[in-house]
Amino acid sequence: MTETELRLQVPPGERARLLAAMRRGALTRTRLRAVYVDTTDRRLAGAGIALRMRQEGRRWVQTVKAAGVALVDRLEHEVPVPLPVGARASAAAMPAIDLSRHDGTEAGRRLRAALAVGAGDPAPELRVIHRTDIVRLHRRLRTAAGLVEIALDTGHLLVGEQREPVCELEIELLRGQPWAITEVAGRWSARHGLWLDARSKAERAERLARALPALPPRRASHPPPLPAGATPETALRHWVATCLLQILGNSGEIAAGRGTPEHLHQLRVGLRRLRALLRLFEGRVTLPDPAWPAQVAALFQALGAQRDRDVLSDTLLPALQTAGAPLAQLPDSPSGPAAESPAARLRAPACNRLLLALLGFAIGAPLPASASTGLPDEIAPLALDPWLDRQLARWHRQVARDAGRFGELDEAARHRLRKRIKRLRYAVELASARLPRGRLARYLAALAPAQQALGELNDLAVARQCFIDAAATDPRAWFAAGWLSARHDAQLTRCEAPLRALRRVSRPRVRPRPESGIPAR
Repeated sequence: MTETELRLQVPPGERARLLAAMRRGALTRTRLRAVYVDTTDRRLAGAGIALRMRQEGRRWVQTVKAAGVALVDRLEHEVPVPLPVGARASAAAMPAIDLSRHDGTEAGRRLRAALAVGAGDPAPELRVIHRTDIVRLHRRLRTAAGLVEIALDTGHLLVGEQREPVCELEIELLRGQPWAITEVAGRWSARHGLWLDARSKAERAERLARALPALPPRRASHPPPLPAGATPETALRHWVATCLLQILGNSGEIAAGRGTPEHLHQLRVGLRRLRALLRLFEGRVTLPDPAWPAQVAALFQALGAQRDRDVLSDTLLPALQTAGAPLAQLPDSPSGPAAESPAARLRAPACNRLLLALLGFAIGAPLPASASTGLPDEIAPLALDPWLDRQLARWHRQVARDAGRFGELDEAARHRLRKRIKRLRYAVELASARLPRGRLARYLAALAPAQQALGELNDLAVARQCFIDAAATDPRAWFAAGWLSARHDAQLTRCEAPLRALRRVSRPRVRPRPESGIPAR
């Protein structure tokens, strides 16, 4: 079976108000004490699988969880484990883990595959990796879309003597449509300032057990095959989900204050892919909220200032120091209101309202009854593949035209070309399952170096302007500005070769591919 749920983190100042809101319904209190096991070399964690024995009140339940096929779904198989007659449910009486309890299920198959043991074979040695001790207050809510359970979990993740606090609201679908959980999450998030977090307790405890400063950044993934008979709307929903995997896979660590520059970079890549996708389908699929593209762009740009400083710190500043620049530290930001930190931005109500709305759309929330495409007559009849090919061809022509006259472009036009190359590359990657593999590989091999070269040119332009602005109050910054100008001019020349190669490569044409056989939603 699968579970469909999401998690919202609770700010400390909102705990009392949230608890009061929970008590407006009939609450159940359950003590949950779980033990998670794995091999010494962490085979299960490496496969994204959690195996636990949990004491739920007066009973024990053995559970295996693994990634599901949808954004908010996880494979889950639970088996109640009876205690011997007369035994009391206590931590000391925990039953032994037995893999065979999950045999005959997809979760059990993946469990044995990760451990490399066949059915009936004994398990490799499993040891306790971490524990959780949670008090759950939970009740049910009925909505127009379905029945959900909301659960306030408070307690700790435990690794030896280490303890990390937990305070989060889980929303799980019990019956109905999957977007019921995003509708409920949206209301509770808005009322109590909760923020969306894709990290599971098991993942966070594994990070604690490994003494890692943060979970690894989530990079872009290939979208799964589209269902049979996919329409443009179906494709957009599936590919929005693919973008959200990368976005939410990095936003949790950043919002929790553990994010690294690479988390921020990968989050912005996910947002850029999402922007490209929304632009690709502009005028073809009516969005539930026409403000989404502008809101995604605003979030991307708000996170850009910190990303620019990260690039300066990690790459250009060491080179300036080696060159002997008299001012070899980052200039202070221009005067004015302090920029909101990435963590604060991702915890903000407006950001979570947007992410939850996108998540609901990705998992099937219906479009408004008033939605209509309003397409031109020559586009409206086109099915997904011919329409997609037409769009990608138009974007390719724009890039090829500007690449051919790169030497004549001013700085604003060069910046626009860089954004168009990124947009084209990300759209092609999302549509990769519908493109011939050989030509796709050659095309991406031409797009990536052009994007990289123009990205380095943009970084130098941003850094140069930063030191030019600083020179107004500190003349020592002129050395760095001049040094960066020379590097910028040299990079202009280095951009020419990858742009010529991009103009020469053939664009892959969209060809229908065999689909998964899953009916379109």
